[in-house]
Amino acid sequence: MVIGELTKNSTEKYLVQVRDYRGREFIDLRVYYLDDSGEWCPTKKGLTITADKVSKLVELIQLAENSCGGMASVMEKETGALHMQIGAV
Repeated sequence: MVIGELTKNSTEKYLVQVRDYRGREFIDLRVYYLDDSGEWCPTKKGLTITADKVSKLVELIQLAENSCGGMASVMEKETGALHMQIGAV
């Protein structure tokens, strides 16, 4: 069952699904790409976890989101590329 999708770019999107395999529920977050015929196809890029681990994953994503603004510090600029060091959580 498709829960939702998020556009990555004009030819890729993230698709969140609930799947059942051998009687167990899984949450699947996968990158899909638009093929030459205009059909969305799954890639190997993604994450499949059991439903009981979703709460912990959400918690970790929220910690990462919070770290992006507060604990990141610019270390140096080299040829226009910005390098960042993220503090330990």
